[in-house]
Amino acid sequence: MIFHLFTDGACQPNPGNGGWAFIIYPEGDTLNRIVRSGFKKDTTNNRMEIMALLKGLEYTRDSALTKKVLLFSESSSFFR
Repeated sequence: MIFHLFTDGACQPNPGNGGWAFIIYPEGDTLNRIVRSGFKKDTTNNRMEIMALLKGLEYTRDSALTKKVLLFSESSSFFR
């Protein structure tokens, strides 16, 4: 099974108070999507971007059906 994972994180100011969010769903099944978000004080934008990724991946670790996760992110933190 292929999962689509959309992530984002932000911080204002940077460093400062930050937030993260993700949406994950099995490919072609957007009705069964999972949406989660959270926040943290005294953090950075990069930490929030990575937190969104980690929290999203937690939903695939227990699935024996997981074959691939396609990540959608506008963050350059993952691609340096």
